[in-house]
Amino acid sequence: MKLFPPVRRELIEDAEQEKIRVPLEPAPVWWLKMMRTPDMLELIEVSPFAFTLAAIIALRARFKPGFNPITGLNQGEAFLGDHEKYGMSLQQYRTAKKQLAKWGFATFTATSKGTTAKLTDTRLFDVLNATANKQPNKRATNA
Repeated sequence: MKLFPPVRRELIEDAEQEKIRVPLEPAPVWWLKMMRTPDMLELIEVSPFAFTLAAIIALRARFKPGFNPITGLNQGEAFLGDHEKYGMSLQQYRTAKKQLAKWGFATFTATSKGTTAKLTDTRLFDVLNATANKQPNKRATNA
């Protein structure tokens, strides 16, 4: 699973030789809320790898409601396991998982397809827009 869309390698090599700019393929547009909380700042100070892993979970989390029979993921769940892609050794990855679980930031489940992870609350990231302001989107009338 790639974090960013692929860029055709031959275009980049040609551009480097001819010193021209190559437009990157457009990335899919989606958003994610990062919460500025004391918990988040403390996690970054204490364990930057745990914060990185939480960010990967948030980026990869399934945000559509319901169960996806193809991937086997429920809403808010993400696949993990490719720790090299986010700059961690296996030991750093295991320690980050253990810390996130111990401190109540995430849950992890081993499956036949790999490890699934889910953020437990919105202290770090709001993947599912759970903290929406619940205000009506209608114009006020004078009637």
